[in-house]
Amino acid sequence: MFDSLLWYSRYSVWVGAIVLFIQSVTGRSVGAISLLGVLMLAVGFAVFLGALSWEGVLRPAEAGPEEQPAAEQPPVPSSVTSPRVAPAPPPRPVPVPPAHVTLQTQRLAAESPLVGASCSVCARRLSAGQVIVRCPECGSVQHASCWTDSSFACAVEGCSGRGSLEAPA
Repeated sequence: MFDSLLWYSRYSVWVGAIVLFIQSVTGRSVGAISLLGVLMLAVGFAVFLGALSWEGVLRPAEAGPEEQPAAEQPPVPSSVTSPRVAPAPPPRPVPVPPAHVTLQTQRLAAESPLVGASCSVCARRLSAGQVIVRCPECGSVQHASCWTDSSFACAVEGCSGRGSLEAPA
């Protein structure tokens, strides 16, 4: 019953709000329809609050049994006490991201031993005149464009190398 009261009260509020909104947008106000919209809003809101208080959501917490002063409380037998619980371990340290790294790029010369090697990202052959970058973590060689397409990070699985690129000299 509680769920249906909440549903109907919300429905009433929405219908009333939509009626008033349409009247304000169109600029046409009919007294009976305006009154109907206001009544739908008011009744829906009142039923919603009534349903919440009926279910106990809006009722103040009931006071529990009053506590006895410390001197009057009976002692707890040792057989009832719980065993001592070990303290929680200290929290793990949060890893600090490495400082910003700027990687040096280079334009491959025709006599470079890397000419003919394959890019570790796209697997295309490196050729003379292309701009390449070497990952600072794993040492893999990649096209500079492959590095930037990988969000300035090494695309080799398991590698955490990152860094911005510096223009070749």
